[in-house]
Parts: sequence; C-alpha cells; structure tokens
Amino acid sequence: METNRSIRASILPGMWTTSLDLSDAYFHIPISKTYRKYLRFVWNNKVFQFKALPFGLSTAPLAFTKIMQAAIAHLHSLSIQIHSYLDDSLLKEFCPIKLRAFLISWKKSEIIPSQDFVFLGEHFLTSVGLVLPPEEKFTKLCQKIHLFLTVQSVTARQFLQLLGLLNSLADVIPLGRLHIRPLQFYLHKLWIAASQEWEALIPITQPLFPHLQWWLVRENVMRGLCLSPQVPSLTLFTDASTLGWGAYLEGLTISGVWSPDLLEEHINVLEMKAVLFALNHFQMSLKNQSVILATDNTTVVAYLKNQGGTHSPSLYQIARDILLLCFQLQVHLVVRHIAGHLNILADTLSRSLAPVNTEWELLQVVFKAVTLHWGSPQIDLFATSLNHKLLTFVSPVPDPKSFAVDAMSLSWKGMFGYAFPPFRFLSPVLQKIAGENCKIIVIAPAWPKQSWFPDLLRLSCACPLVLPLRPDLLSQIKGKVLFQNPEKTSSARLASLRGYRSAISRTIHISGGPDFGINEHISLLVRSFSLERPRQKTLVPKWDLGLVLSFLKLPPFEPAETIDLRFLSYKCCFLLALASGRRRSEIHAFSISDACLRFNRDKSSVTLLTDPAFLAKNQIPDKGAEPVVIPALPSDSISVLLCPAELLNSFNVKAHDVRGISTSWALFNSASLEEVLSAGFWRNENSFISHYLQSMATFAESLYSLGPIVSAQRLNFPPVSSVTGDSALR
Repeated sequence: METNRSIRASILPGMWTTSLDLSDAYFHIPISKTYRKYLRFVWNNKVFQFKALPFGLSTAPLAFTKIMQAAIAHLHSLSIQIHSYLDDSLLKEFCPIKLRAFLISWKKSEIIPSQDFVFLGEHFLTSVGLVLPPEEKFTKLCQKIHLFLTVQSVTARQFLQLLGLLNSLADVIPLGRLHIRPLQFYLHKLWIAASQEWEALIPITQPLFPHLQWWLVRENVMRGLCLSPQVPSLTLFTDASTLGWGAYLEGLTISGVWSPDLLEEHINVLEMKAVLFALNHFQMSLKNQSVILATDNTTVVAYLKNQGGTHSPSLYQIARDILLLCFQLQVHLVVRHIAGHLNILADTLSRSLAPVNTEWELLQVVFKAVTLHWGSPQIDLFATSLNHKLLTFVSPVPDPKSFAVDAMSLSWKGMFGYAFPPFRFLSPVLQKIAGENCKIIVIAPAWPKQSWFPDLLRLSCACPLVLPLRPDLLSQIKGKVLFQNPEKTSSARLASLRGYRSAISRTIHISGGPDFGINEHISLLVRSFSLERPRQKTLVPKWDLGLVLSFLKLPPFEPAETIDLRFLSYKCCFLLALASGRRRSEIHAFSISDACLRFNRDKSSVTLLTDPAFLAKNQIPDKGAEPVVIPALPSDSISVLLCPAELLNSFNVKAHDVRGISTSWALFNSASLEEVLSAGFWRNENSFISHYLQSMATFAESLYSLGPIVSAQRLNFPPVSSVTGDSALR
C-alpha cells in the first residue's frame, strides 16, 4: 500500500498533478449473494443486508486496498502515473476515459492540474520544490499548544492527542521528530502507558515550556522540506572501539582515544560520539554539502534516521547534537549502514568472503545477449569486485578495484551505463535517469503494482526485453546465492511440501477418496516451487560411530548376560538400527514375539518382522512389511560383542526369564493355573509348564520381605507369619 513517504519520493519539483476523491469508495466493491447474509442488521423491525462492501467493517479497508491494487496495476501498465490511498488518488495526468469505471466525487476532486495541492495531510508546492504542513493543521497545532501553556495540567489522553498531531506533521518539518522526543520523555516519566489510565492528570511544568514553544514559531514548522534533496557528493566513514575512534573522509583521516570518563560508556554511545567528533573535525569540508555517513552500528543508524529515540536519553542527546550541528552547517546527512568487515579500508570487499547482501548479478550469457541487443555499456553502476560485469564499475562500499563509491553520488550526464540496482533503489534511480541526459540499461522486475512502474515505462527509449525464466538467472557470486542469515528465513522447505502432499493423498486414498498425489496439475505446481532456504548437505557425520561402538563393548553395556535390562535395550536398539538400515518407526514396530523374531537353527542369522497391529510410516496398509534378515557375526570374531543376533538372543532370554518369574511367583502365591494361563495368554498349560515354570521357593523369603508385589496381573501379599506384625501390609 502507498504511504506518505513513497508518494513524497515520487513527486518532483515542477510537477503538475490532479487529485480524485471516490464517492462512497467501498460501495464500488459488490458482495457475493452467498455472503450477504453475514452483513445483515435490523432497523425498525426489518432485516437489511449489504449488497456492497459496507463502511464500518473492520476488514473493509484491507479488502478495498487489495482490490484497488489490481486496478492501479492495470493503470500503471497503461503508463498512467497514479498514487492511491483508500478513496484518495493523486494523478500526474488526467484521463477521464480510462477512469470511467469509478464513481468520482467532483466536489472534492481537483481535475485542473496544479502545482499547489494538499494530499494526505501534506501541502505540496512543486513550483518551488517544497512539501510542508497545511495551514489549517498549523492553526490547530497552535491552539493546542496555547492550551497546554495556559493550564497547570492536562489528561494523559490530551497529551497523547498532542503527540499524535505532532507525529502527523513531523515528516514534513525539518528536525520535527527530534523536537517531539523531549515531550515523549516527559510523558513516559510521569505516566505508564500500560496502566491505560487515560484520564490521569499530567502536570505542565516550566521545564516543558521551551519544548512546546518551539512549535509555535512559524519559521520552525512551516519552513518546508525539499522534494528533491541534494545528491550526496561525499562519504564519511566512522568507527569506534573501547579504546578509541576513527573517521575517514575522501582521503582525510582523523582518530583519537577516549577520555577516562568515556571508557565506561556503552559501545553505542561511543559509536555515536565518534560521529559527532568526526563531524566537528571535518565541518569546514562538509559545510553546505550532502554527505553519506557510513557506520557499522545499527543503533547509530536508527537514532540518526529516526531523529532520536525514547529508549536511551544519552543516545538521544548525542543524536540531537549531531543533527543540530548538521542543520547549522546546512549539511544534508544520509545515514547508511555498512557491514563491519567492510568499514575498514584495509579489509576491502575484494578480500571479503561474502558479497554485499543487496548485490546481485545477471547470468553472464543473458548479460551478453542484452549487450548484443543494445550495445556495450561503459560502466557497471551497481556492482562489486566479486560480481562486476564490466571492467569499470562503481561499488556501494570502498573497493580498490572500483572506479568510484556510491553510484547515486556521481553525475550520469552523457553516460551509457548498465544498472542492476537493489529493487528498493529503483525509484531514486529512475528519478536520476529522468533528471540527467544519460542512457542506462536497467535490470528491473515487472511489478506493475509499484509506484515507480509507470516511470519505468515512460523513460524507456526502446521496447523492454523480457529475460528468460531460468533458475540460475540471478546470483550473488559466481552462480551462487549466499544467505547471510538462513536461521531468520521462515519458509517451508520444498521437501516438506512434497511430504505433506504424499501424506494427505495417502490418507484420503485409504478412505476411498481419489489419489490426488498423482494429479498432473498438482505435480507441476510442486515442481515449480523453488527453495527459499535450500537444505545444506552434510557430508561429515556429526558423531563418531567408532567411538560409540567402542563404548558398547564396555560396562554398563557388557556382559550381556548380567547387565540391566535398560542398558541391554539401548544397545539392542542401536545395533538393530545400524544393522537393518530401517527408519525409526519400523524399528518401533519390531517385536520379540515368537511370530516376529525367528532365529535360524544354527543361529547364523535372525529374521525380524514388524508387529501386524503396528503400521510403520512408510508401510502400505494392505501390504505387510518386508522382513529384515540380519546375519550373525562369527563366534570367534573380535567384534562378537557387537553382534545384533547374539544380543537379540540375550534380550529374548531376559524377557523370557522375566515372564517366567512373573507367572511362577503368582502361581507360588496360590493363584489358580487358569489365572496364570490367562495372564500369560497361553492356550494350554503345556507351554507354561515346559518353558516358563520355575521354582520360586529359594527366593520366597527375600521377596516376601519387600511387601506386596504385583505379578502376572495379580496383587500377591506375603503371608502374615513371614513379616513382623503387619508392616508388610502398610
């Protein structure tokens, strides 16, 4: 959606514009008959429903804006320059035929081209290249300020209303936001926003008066901002550490060490101080100039771009000193962030391991095709030593191989250049082309919804070339795309999307639905997806298999005949996963029952089958799982301790022993044979007596001393004579 800032950037000095106001804007959007029942209301015992998008609906602005974007994109494709914000539109040319589908409020519209107009609460004077607050807003502001100066206190609501009005004006007042900060600090000191006590009284004290009175001076508020700021011609680099600071300006350098009182300050304060010291030192060279300030500290960038902040009073005070100094010297300061390893001239981009994040290059064969069609340019305006297409190039950062730094600070007059700028710079790039007599091959996306798109079409001196759609069309360095912060990319992997498609398709197919996983259109859709966060293949394992196997030969994992069942289970599961190569869900489905665990007669191998009642992740419901055959290691092998077949045999014996002891102890404690057979799920007593029945008399005394024990699904109490008193039953 358009904003005041994006519209201001598109308005040039001397431009003539018209404005349109739509009549009942939301009523342009009809509501489907199916959904009109959700937009009903009752009045005078009658039920009404909206046929068009109603006013007052919370989602109406979003819906209207989204639909209008499609219409605006179509108008942009017709080279009609139009900026739209809800029902207000600003046109750089008026064509009633192409706008006949809209219901226009002619009383509120200005169809006569003008260089003096108000749009979205900002007064544009394109004849002199200025934008400033409307007169009525300044009058309203003065009334509010006078009220504050004549009372002893106001409510928190009134104070916030004043701040809201000031914020609506700040972007078109030189240093306007800087002079709002003291009022914000004052309110935060006396009132907590989280309390939501809107009627709480805020005292208006004498220290607040100067900050309020600044807004009553007409020269301060109605000075106006320049629509076309001066192009930067100098670049100032600053840096700071815990020991000292340094700065570089077009071959001139300055450095210093911190005084003892500054050594304890936060690094953000030191970085801000470095900027102030550098400006003070170079002020004679910077006076009446437009300067790029390059710093590697994001906090400094934020505080200077936003004209201070409310989190740190000390940072605000230094930022205030910097901005007031620039205002006094008439220095237009353009603040830009530069990566730390690029902020030291000795550590230039040519020796860097990664390109600048915003720098992209065109595939070489495509670039050659473009130059064959339109001729060979003289200079690459947006490149680095890692991706430049021409011998002469301009870099965004200091680079010993580049012709210059910052293409926007150069004169393009008479130039035949090649420009592949970051997409967010396309609007100022097109404005620079329009203002200078040059010929530039521009690489830009076909985004008709963007406000700069009509300018792109209008400035074209030939029919645009459509670049081929291929996955390797764009790259950052040598055909590769390097993501600086992949952990911050919140996008689903392509493999996940394919997995979800397969899982959903199989579930629906099992239930008797269609198998849409083989649908040609869905398959083409998935194949058309590209990885925004490519999976990185790890060739080196993250853990040492040899080390793990060595430990499995030692206690507590050996000897298998006497170790705890828990450690035996760990070892058995790991060796089984290693030997079988099956996924976790399949190993989970394995069973040690006689039907699923089968040893060869000579113990040379073991065959495992999954439990029929357990469905593995990759198993088809109507098809059984494939058996897993694991050969046994030779008995004389040095690695016999790592033999899965031997371990499964030991595991089975232990489980067999536990089952036998459980049922035998129940029978020893007067359980009936029928109860034991039912608990053990034996069909007859032969299996129990032949393989599981054990004599428990030897262990009876030690077991009785432990009190009641549950075995074979039965609570077995010790006899009263075997314990002292009734302690065993407590």
